[in-house]
Amino acid sequence: MDLCPDCAFCSLKREQCQNIKNLNRVHCETGSFSTYINPQISAQHQAAGNKTSSLEYYSMKFFRGLRAEYWCSQIATHGCEDPRVALWLKAEYTASQYRDAPSQICDSGGVQHPSYCAFKSHQCLQQSLYNQKVSRHDCHKNETYRVLSEKEGEEEVLLWHQRFLSLTTG
Repeated sequence: MDLCPDCAFCSLKREQCQNIKNLNRVHCETGSFSTYINPQISAQHQAAGNKTSSLEYYSMKFFRGLRAEYWCSQIATHGCEDPRVALWLKAEYTASQYRDAPSQICDSGGVQHPSYCAFKSHQCLQQSLYNQKVSRHDCHKNETYRVLSEKEGEEEVLLWHQRFLSLTTG
């Protein structure tokens, strides 16, 4: 059975939410398993396969149902170059254009990020480490920001990746 990368996980979550059986995610090597995909998830995946993968289809309306934690995990595990992650980043960035300097990405903590991926990684990291919400703000010419270089932005992405792995592996 050829599946989308997240169909099995979405199926598990859907079954858990419907609470028909008490289901837990376990490592595959601990037993014998049969492939199961929730019929609604399968139908959604097939319907999406028949659509164009343009930004209009994967608009914020499509992404709105997925929580920030999901996208934080996707950035950490697949990176910002992953097609789905890149499309989501582009859709969210486009939906939240800022007036003063749309190409600049500043946050509520006084940091200016070199890329939207670096900003989102920083946002995920701050939420995970300190339970601190960081939001995007206009970059004002009369304010001082700690401006991250491209290298520092890449380090922020790597830090989030490492932190996420440490959370998921124990």
